[in-house]
Formats: sequence, structure tokens, C-alpha cells
Amino acid sequence: MYISNGFALIVFSLLFFLLGISGIFRLTDPMGLFDRVLGFVLVVLGFLGAFLGMKTWWGDRKLRKKRDRKIDRDNIWN
Repeated sequence: MYISNGFALIVFSLLFFLLGISGIFRLTDPMGLFDRVLGFVLVVLGFLGAFLGMKTWWGDRKLRKKRDRKIDRDNIWN
């Protein structure tokens, strides 16, 4: 994974997190049924998207570190 892809994952995860926060504010001050449903959808999608984005970034980071360690071991005589 390239650095720009990692940066994009982090940025989109933060945006999804903010979407979840806005959903919480919709749930705490509902004007009607539509606002309650919209708030619930925003909370679920926002926090789920943030979790999946950070999980993907963390998994890619671990794989990249593992790959770099293997490359270092293979090039010990160079």
C-alpha cells in the first residue's frame, strides 16, 4: 500500500467518524421520525465505515512491516 492510500484511508475514516457524530446529534434532538431514522443510519454507517477503514489501514500496515522485515533479512549480504 502506498503512503497516499494510507493517508486516504485515515482521512475517509475520520470523515465517517464525523458522520457518526452528526448522527448522534440528530438522534439527541429529533424533529420527527425522519430525523430519528436519518440519525440512526448516520450513526451506523459512520462508525462502521470508520471502524472498517482503520481496520484495513492497520492490517495493511502490519503486512507492510512484515514484508519490509523479510526484505531486510533477504538482503543481509548486500
